[in-house]
Amino acid sequence: MRKVITWIIVILVVMWLFGGCDSCGSCNDCSDCSGGCNLVRCDESCKKEYKGKVKFIIHKWDGSEITVEGKRESDKKDTIINFVGDNQTFGNYTPYKRVGYTFGGLYYTKNGQSKTVLDYDSYYDITEINFQRLWEIKDGETVDLYETWHKRVYEVNYVSSTNSNYFTTYSYNIDSNIELSQNIQYIFSTEAHDRKTLVGYTAFYTSKENELVEFEWTFGGKINEALIVNHFENTLYTNDGVISVKQNWVSDKVKVELNFLYVDGNDNQILPKTITVGYDEDLTKYFTEEVTAQNVEFMGWYLDSTFNTPAPKEISKDYETTPLQLFAKHKEFKSIKIDLQNGNPPVDARVYSDNTISIDTGSNYFYGLSDTTSMKKLPYAAIVEGETYYATYYA
Repeated sequence: MRKVITWIIVILVVMWLFGGCDSCGSCNDCSDCSGGCNLVRCDESCKKEYKGKVKFIIHKWDGSEITVEGKRESDKKDTIINFVGDNQTFGNYTPYKRVGYTFGGLYYTKNGQSKTVLDYDSYYDITEINFQRLWEIKDGETVDLYETWHKRVYEVNYVSSTNSNYFTTYSYNIDSNIELSQNIQYIFSTEAHDRKTLVGYTAFYTSKENELVEFEWTFGGKINEALIVNHFENTLYTNDGVISVKQNWVSDKVKVELNFLYVDGNDNQILPKTITVGYDEDLTKYFTEEVTAQNVEFMGWYLDSTFNTPAPKEISKDYETTPLQLFAKHKEFKSIKIDLQNGNPPVDARVYSDNTISIDTGSNYFYGLSDTTSMKKLPYAAIVEGETYYATYYA
C-alpha cells in the first residue's frame, strides 16, 4: 500500500512539474514563470496579452527619432495601431526609402534578445505588425524600437561582345568597390585585337520603360548612390534583371570611296564620296544616308560595278591612306501582296525592278506575277503598289 501511495505522489509531482498550460495560468509570460510553471512546456497561449497603453520611441537609421503613444487595439480611439493602405504601422511612423537598402522591420531588445514588432513582407512589399510580440509588452512601458535595414544586392554581368558564352557575374552592395578583377579581365581578353584600341567601358540595360539605356562604366570607384538611383533602380527585372558591362573599342581607320550608282527621279546623280571608317565597320548606313528614296532597297557594297565580288567585312591596312573603291548594289521595288496559289492567304512581299521577288515561293518553277490565275506574266512596269497578284509557275 505504501508503494502505491508513493507512486501516486511521484506521478502528481511529475504532472505538477511538467503539466499543461493550466499550471501557467498565473504567469504573465513564460519568462516570469517559476516553480510549477515549466519553461519548456509553457505554451504561447499561457502568455497574458497586454493591449493597454505603451510609448514607443522609434530610432531611425539617420539618427532621428519618432515618438508614438497609444493603446494596442485597432478599434480604440487613442490606438497606436495605424493602417495605411495595405501597410500596418505605429502612429505616424513610415519607413521611408533608403537608397541601397531594403527595410527589415522594427525591433526592441529584452533580456538580450531581439524581438521584432513590425515586419516587412518583401513579396507583397508591405509592413505588418507582429501582434503576438506587441502584446507581450506590459501596459505603461516605454520601449525603444530600432529599424532593421538590409543592404540590397546589385548584380552586374561583364560580357564579351564577340562571344555570348563568355561572361562573369558580380554581386555588389552600396559602397562596394568596382575592381577590374582577373576574372573580368579574362572575359574581356577574348575581344583583344591588334587593330582595335580600348577606350573605356559601356554599361547597358533595359529600363522599366522597355528602352535600352547605356552609360559609362568605370573601374576603381564604388557603387554609389547616384549610380543606384539613376540606373539600378530603373532596371526592368526580367529573367536576368541585371546591368551588363562591355568594352568600348575604337577600330583602326581606313579610307573608302563609295560609289552610289544612283540617279533620282529628277535625274540628280549622287556623286562618289571618300570617307574614313573603321576597318570592320558596317557601311550600310552610308548608303541610306545618301539615298533616301523609300522604294529602293540596298543590297550591299561590292568591289566591282558588275557586283560579282562583295566587299570584305574587314578592310585591309593597305587602305589606311589610299581609299578602297566600293560600289552600291541596289534595286527599286514595289510593295505588294502575292497569292502563292497554295491554299493560304496572300502574303506581303516586294517585287523588284528585275522582276524578282523578296520571298521564297517554295517552288523551283516560279515564272512570274500575274493579275489572274493564268500564266500571263506581267512586267515590273505593270505592277501597281499595294495590289494583290498571283504567282505563276512553269508547267
